[in-house]
Amino acid sequence: MGSKIKSDTSFLYPVCRDLFHLEADLKFLRDATRGGVAAILNEICSDTNFGMDIYESHIPILPDVQVVSDILGLNPIEIANEGVLVVIVAENSVSQAIKSIKQHSAGKEAALIGKITGTYPGKVILETKIGGKRILDYPRGLLLPRIC
Repeated sequence: MGSKIKSDTSFLYPVCRDLFHLEADLKFLRDATRGGVAAILNEICSDTNFGMDIYESHIPILPDVQVVSDILGLNPIEIANEGVLVVIVAENSVSQAIKSIKQHSAGKEAALIGKITGTYPGKVILETKIGGKRILDYPRGLLLPRIC
């Protein structure tokens, strides 16, 4: 298999540093090491009165990663990933934040994957690639540990 998968680790400090200029518009910043993106989004919603709408088709997942995940029965957004940042910024700073992140090799796949809403407080709603909607829950079972 001629895969492009090398590692999920990235040095994220330069990306983070370049977001600090957003000041108060930078609302949240964290890597997806424990529980992956799904756990982080659920932690945010469970600690607030907000909900989130997430668009599966906007989540940048390499095709090779999706294939291997499918073979292993894993969901890539539930897997620990040291090379991914979850960033929440004020709506008026989204374009500026994405532009800043994409200037770094670790951020070249940066994308707007959703929005904060008041529709379902405490819940993350995933719009699937085929247009259905479901609750994106915390990862179930034992979380895969980082193996470095």
